[in-house]
Amino acid sequence: TLEYSGIETSVEENTTPVLSFSGFSPNPAAQQTVLQYSLDVPGRVQVSLYNTLGEEVRTFTSDMQQPGTNSLTIYTGDLPVGVYVCRLISGNTTVSSRLAIVH
Repeated sequence: TLEYSGIETSVEENTTPVLSFSGFSPNPAAQQTVLQYSLDVPGRVQVSLYNTLGEEVRTFTSDMQQPGTNSLTIYTGDLPVGVYVCRLISGNTTVSSRLAIVH
């Protein structure tokens, strides 16, 4: 809230996320999985996959994408069986989810 010459004004920041995560299909994955996400505004998306030790095992960066639903196919056949954390970043928004890999 700001006050100027006796006039009170409220300034509200936009708290709507620009990125939302729809999920993996399939999860658990054997050879590949499709990551689905949505953008509210145009932007680039960085997707990183981490193992349980916190080591980054894959990173993908998109070209500029338009708002709407997008997808990324992640090949998992060469990754060890286990649980991974997938982190998506676009603008100031970060979302994470778990992905299980089985063979």
